[in-house]
Amino acid sequence: MFAVIALLVSAFAQQPDTAVIEGVVRASGTDAPIAGADVNAFPATSGERVQAVTDTGGRFRLLVRPDRYQVTVTKVNLRPNPSLAFLSGSAVAGKDGAFVLNDVGVVHYRVELFGLPADAYIASARLGGADILGNGFSLHGDSTGPMEIAVSGLGGRIVGVVRNPQNEIVPSGRVVLVPEPDLRSRRDLFKVATLDQYGRFNIQGIRPGRYKLFAWDDVPFGAYFDSEFLRSYEDQAKAVTVQKNDYIQAEITLTPRVVKTGEFVER
Repeated sequence: MFAVIALLVSAFAQQPDTAVIEGVVRASGTDAPIAGADVNAFPATSGERVQAVTDTGGRFRLLVRPDRYQVTVTKVNLRPNPSLAFLSGSAVAGKDGAFVLNDVGVVHYRVELFGLPADAYIASARLGGADILGNGFSLHGDSTGPMEIAVSGLGGRIVGVVRNPQNEIVPSGRVVLVPEPDLRSRRDLFKVATLDQYGRFNIQGIRPGRYKLFAWDDVPFGAYFDSEFLRSYEDQAKAVTVQKNDYIQAEITLTPRVVKTGEFVER
């Protein structure tokens, strides 16, 4: 799923009848900027949608008429496993949901789908009738059939507050939802939320299953994808089971700060 960060609407002084919508598209599971995403702005009253494609830094800019807009982001992505950026592929889905992925290399892939509604998740993915959601797939020549991706809008939601061991609110940091060990190769199941000034977090679009909640005030970007990194913190995480359309409230204790390689810590 994509998260649109720093979304702005402002008017040009030279053109009072024109406004600009600009921002950055990031993957909600990793906060990484997403290049080549299709961004659409749909006006509330009249007129056609305005469209743009994000640049290499995930940035977009839309020139629109003053109005209320709904902004959507859509992209289908194939992530090589192990991740090989130069072999990855992506496509934008049309209004009918159809998409085409061209020039896909011979390697093992996993499917990722971005731009889903907040409560949605990938329920199933099949290629030529075979399940590819759990273990991904490999191509040796042409595809054996169409790729079909089913999306459910009944994802779970977890909201809560993070406190430190002294029971004080933590005003900044990140909460990471991590799937059970057997599913940790599926990065689409990881969810990352940023704490607000009151220590609150909100995670949506969770696929039913068993997870652990980790909370850090400082964690290296993407470190939570590494099982070896997580091993030291497993006992401090909060276990949670999510069902379809669940609404779960949780209080989490802050995990001790991560010491970066080469960092000196006073004792």
